[in-house]
Amino acid sequence: MLFGHGDDIATCEVPIVGNFSSNVWYDGYVADLQNVVSEALTDITSYPEPDARSLRMLLAEVNGVALPNVLVSNGAIEAIYLIAQAWRKSRSLVVVPTFSEYEDACRIHEHELLFLNEDDFVGVIPDVADMVWICNPNNPTGRVWTRNQLLQLLEANPDKLFVIDQSYATFCTEELLHATDVLDYSNLIIIGSLTKCYAIPGIRVGYVVSAADNVAQLLQVRIPWSVNTIAVAVAKHFIVNGDKYPLPLVRWLTQKEQLCEQLAAIDFVEVLPSETPFFLLRLKRGNAAQLKQYLIKEYGLLIRNASNFRGLNASYVRISPQDDAINQKLVNALKQWKP
Repeated sequence: MLFGHGDDIATCEVPIVGNFSSNVWYDGYVADLQNVVSEALTDITSYPEPDARSLRMLLAEVNGVALPNVLVSNGAIEAIYLIAQAWRKSRSLVVVPTFSEYEDACRIHEHELLFLNEDDFVGVIPDVADMVWICNPNNPTGRVWTRNQLLQLLEANPDKLFVIDQSYATFCTEELLHATDVLDYSNLIIIGSLTKCYAIPGIRVGYVVSAADNVAQLLQVRIPWSVNTIAVAVAKHFIVNGDKYPLPLVRWLTQKEQLCEQLAAIDFVEVLPSETPFFLLRLKRGNAAQLKQYLIKEYGLLIRNASNFRGLNASYVRISPQDDAINQKLVNALKQWKP
């Protein structure tokens, strides 16, 4: 298994009081899930639905598509690996810097890989590419491509399969692709996630929306029972009761802007622009690994060392804002750092 993610809190030897490394909403709804999980436990003596059919039906309904247009996965990560497997040995273009699993999944399934920096990505796709992988909003940069920009790409490149990972769709204010766009564009696969806005990364529920033929191809390589009974129950609870669990995006973005302003005032820190709550810092002295260890050891704060994102280097750190008090701890800690 290849592994290069943030939120490595399990490996920390000291208690973590502020986790800036994980791109999930910091104030989730765990307490509300106790009854949901308790009720689901009564069903664990039976196998779950092999393809999470009831959740597929619900996702199809809320997204305005049909059952054959939807696949449920064990987090967005399973969807990524299924897509790479189903279109094995393709020539894949990955827009970078971005989530490492696109590259990892493609390597495992023998894709020929091409890379294009997001700053150079202006809609011109190399002819040799069969597939294009785009994280939108992009992790770790927070860049967003609008729905119109992506529709133009789809129309201009009907012979290329576009995999658009919208796991962070609720983290920005721009209009992104609609699930129903897959009905008009057979060369479009949209990946979605329930992890981020509901702060339930431990539950592992993702999904794919695409043309029926594409989903059928994915189902041929998907293992049965990959999404367990409890995960299905929790996902259905959030979807049905979504109005009770709004992501306070305006508040979070405001906290992000306030944090960025304070961090930018530190002489060795450069704050990079982002359209999402999470953002990148570039360190003008020291490096990300040193800063990460300092913050863990001295303050119990965890950040994301972003040096292993293709296109970035040892100077980059990713931050996902927490509440105001924890954010202030980070600012104060950085002011005291002497690399």
